[in-house]
Amino acid sequence: MPLLGLFQRAVKAASSAGVAETYKAVFKLVLELLDTRRLEPADRRTAVLAVENATLGLFFELALKLNEAAFRPLLLVTIDWACRELVDEGEGASGAAGTRADAAEPFAAGVSARKTVLFRLLDRLLGQLKSIVAPYFAYVLEEAVDTLDAFAAGQLADLDLWDATVSATTKALLHGSDGASLVVVTVADAADFWTANRTNRLIEPCTRQLTLVPTLGGHRVVHRLNPLLVQLGLVASDNDALLKLVNAGVLRPLLTLDAAVEVKRSCLAALAALWTTVGGGAMASLVAETIPALVQQDEVELAEPLRRAIAAIEGVTGESLEDALS
Repeated sequence: MPLLGLFQRAVKAASSAGVAETYKAVFKLVLELLDTRRLEPADRRTAVLAVENATLGLFFELALKLNEAAFRPLLLVTIDWACRELVDEGEGASGAAGTRADAAEPFAAGVSARKTVLFRLLDRLLGQLKSIVAPYFAYVLEEAVDTLDAFAAGQLADLDLWDATVSATTKALLHGSDGASLVVVTVADAADFWTANRTNRLIEPCTRQLTLVPTLGGHRVVHRLNPLLVQLGLVASDNDALLKLVNAGVLRPLLTLDAAVEVKRSCLAALAALWTTVGGGAMASLVAETIPALVQQDEVELAEPLRRAIAAIEGVTGESLEDALS
């Protein structure tokens, strides 16, 4: 740990020209250290996080000193290291270890550990560099979609990976619409990273996370899932069709007969947050399709979250829903 701190301070103090001469060796060390989560036993979690956090700090300082032409290849190598290297080598395959006799598992424990590190890295970069790095999310968009789908399908249960994926995706949604970036992954990214196609890819995987509420717990719902859904709604707000899909995705568990009360409560909270934050005429046009889901909620435990959702909708329309709900 002291050595890592020394490396970080040295990179921070060095000139860009100086870092350009040595960054490849530093990056090799960074990748080795970022594999600590995969290689160390679970009972050393505190020590692992300490090493990982310090190494992410070193990566960030390195990124600050590199130009885009040098930084992009490092990020692409990191993505390949996290998402494909172990799969290609056969980790998690159902055949003999290390063989390609059977398909390798993309969500094996080692792969999930590396993906957690990757999304934690992106989360940190997005949190500090914002729109400058948001277009790089294009390189991991499908990984984020696949990971969220796997959680919704019950194929994954690693909540560290869920936290990292959701947090990074939320920040990418937030900063990807901040305006023009210095980084252009495609021509469209120069104006707005979140095109209709990209936004649409995220809607179902994100809204399906509401079914995980019993597993996630209240803290993750409030501090991770709701912000993700609200930011998704904000990004979709200038496209009526996409916003309709977001709203419908939040409503879906409310229309499911066997949905747990806890899930419905979270759906109503997410609905209230969505309508309160997005608002406007686009949301007002969705009242008619939202009412049937509200009418069905007759459980006593849902009375208060239902009242808040109704109040949020009335705040947008400026009209009482009493007649429509009766």
